[in-house]
Amino acid sequence: MSKKHLIKKILSLLCIIFILFSLYSCGKSDKAEEKKLKVGVEGITGNFNPFYITEKADKAIASQIHLSIQNRNASNKLENAAGSISYQYIGDNQVKYTVTIKDNLYFSDGTNATIDDVIFWYYILADATYDGPYKDFYLNDIVGLKEYYYDDENYQLHLSELNGDKKKIKKYLDYNYENGADVKEITGIKRVDNYTCTVLFNSHNINAISQLNAFVVSKAFYSKNYIKGNAKAIKEYSTSTLGCGPYYLKDYNDKQAELSANKYIDYAPKIKSVTFIDLVKAKKDPADAIASGYVDIVTLPANKENASKISKGNLKASYTNKNEYCSIFFNSATINIEARKILMAVCDPYSILEAEVGSNYSKVYRPISIRFDEYPDVNDAFYKSTMKTSLLPSYITAPLNVYYSGTEDDVEYKILNDYISKIKSYGVNVNFKVTDYSGLMDAVKKGKADIWLAYTADGDTCDKYDYYNSNGIYNYTGINFANIDELTYQIRTATGFVDKSELTAKLMDAVMGVAVELPLYQLEQITVYNTDVIDEGSLLSVSLYDDYTYVLSSLS
Repeated sequence: MSKKHLIKKILSLLCIIFILFSLYSCGKSDKAEEKKLKVGVEGITGNFNPFYITEKADKAIASQIHLSIQNRNASNKLENAAGSISYQYIGDNQVKYTVTIKDNLYFSDGTNATIDDVIFWYYILADATYDGPYKDFYLNDIVGLKEYYYDDENYQLHLSELNGDKKKIKKYLDYNYENGADVKEITGIKRVDNYTCTVLFNSHNINAISQLNAFVVSKAFYSKNYIKGNAKAIKEYSTSTLGCGPYYLKDYNDKQAELSANKYIDYAPKIKSVTFIDLVKAKKDPADAIASGYVDIVTLPANKENASKISKGNLKASYTNKNEYCSIFFNSATINIEARKILMAVCDPYSILEAEVGSNYSKVYRPISIRFDEYPDVNDAFYKSTMKTSLLPSYITAPLNVYYSGTEDDVEYKILNDYISKIKSYGVNVNFKVTDYSGLMDAVKKGKADIWLAYTADGDTCDKYDYYNSNGIYNYTGINFANIDELTYQIRTATGFVDKSELTAKLMDAVMGVAVELPLYQLEQITVYNTDVIDEGSLLSVSLYDDYTYVLSSLS
């Protein structure tokens, strides 16, 4: 790994995202008891249902109510939290995962959490009527999972007769479910005891542990009106929620959510009340809100303006890499490969970037987050600026349609606008179209966009199948190469870190070689907190993965 990326990874270990053993008591302090914590977030929608939650602010709130079996560390790796997940290889292909939760987890109604609550999570995700963010769970190669999902022991035969026709498959599914549940068990999921189950996969998959990393939800609470085929009964819960985290939802209105301590857990929070405040609805700039004391902790973009606002004696700041990186993408169907290589070589965004954010970013030379340990040991651009720009007009005869989603105040807009000016100077016509995110994605999916700028989230693992395999659901650039397909498959089934790293490096070079994505940078963000309210010795290092920014408890 390059020296700069190593430094960035070390810095990310200092990330303060609020996992507090500090706020958990062995002894009690009257002063601490009196404190009420105010957390600044943006965009609370009021959906705290763990099965259906999608928005960042709602996730931040729900992360105090619901615990997952494992959390992510600063290197984006899963570590034990409410339980553990281990595995063993069975024969040449199968892998048996053992999922265990701690025996001292209590929901805020006083009931003890058991492995049945975890198994319930898996069964809801395997219900074909479930349409939440984990609806692709059925694609996992768990023994008996697809039989359960399709509610048909002979699903393979019947699907083959439908020839992939989506409308026919939907009718087939609807008929099976309307006819009552015929398959009532996922045979690969076995209950061992009150706190343990096993899950048998038919193949190796580096995503398996992430897929099994369930929230520990209350089956008794969420299953009151549920039977297989009626997942909408689960969907009805939003502000009505029950978890085994350190807090429960006491009150909610359109602008804030008030949480109170879960009195049934062994490590009762010293801070008994936490209020999440929606700064958008309060019409407060996040940096101004923390500087004025309106909130006690908030996460901000790392830029010069925000850094100047938070330079107060009672404020402490920690910088960490965001969980996404920025790239410019090229449509391989509309721009030939030689033109793409030149276009990738002439992009230089860093003077504009540094003017806006200073040094609070990392250069990304391969299309994968630098937060992964599998990030290749490279510290140089793949394409050099010495390529012949005079050839561009002969390669590109029609105007290029460049799309962007955002505003003119964004640093990305300024970078892209400068890049377009440079392309035009080489004799290429360009149409620059600024739209909203849905407009951008519509243009990308329909092939109208020749070039676009977008962020790519870390993802669960270094597996990039969805982006670069010819069948990948996010393969919007249209690449289709046998060697890349094979590498994405090999990475997905790799079993060791060294193997994954070597294969990832090969894949990165192969993708750069076909010139469809130019990775640019990974920005930092600042977590700022008020030391008058929060003891800085209380905060531990965790990651920002999946935007669980404010985790107020840890069971590790």
